Amino acid sequence: MTIGFGLILAMAAGTYLMRLAGLVLARRGLPGALTTMLPLFPAALLAGLVVVNGFSTDGEPAFDERVGGMAVAVLLAVRGRSMGTVVVAGVATTAVLRLARSLLGI
Repeated sequence: MTIGFGLILAMAAGTYLMRLAGLVLARRGLPGALTTMLPLFPAALLAGLVVVNGFSTDGEPAFDERVGGMAVAVLLAVRGRSMGTVVVAGVATTAVLRLARSLLGI
């Protein structure tokens, strides 16, 4: 048995156990504090992914063109622009900054 096959079996077992736990715990209900915090989990997860992928390269801290793109995206999001506008502007800013960097030879 290889490591890959063992990993797949472990993930399958974990998925099954989480689904089973959901069925068992659904009848009990959740504590009030957890019910209050549960809607915040997706935003916290997304913020963590943005920070890890936006400010690091190969596990090392990196401040490159992505930071400029994220700054533009955050500015537009705070001003209430649509999600499509925020994403396109962030990507376009990153692309323009990368182009400028390559043309300048930095």
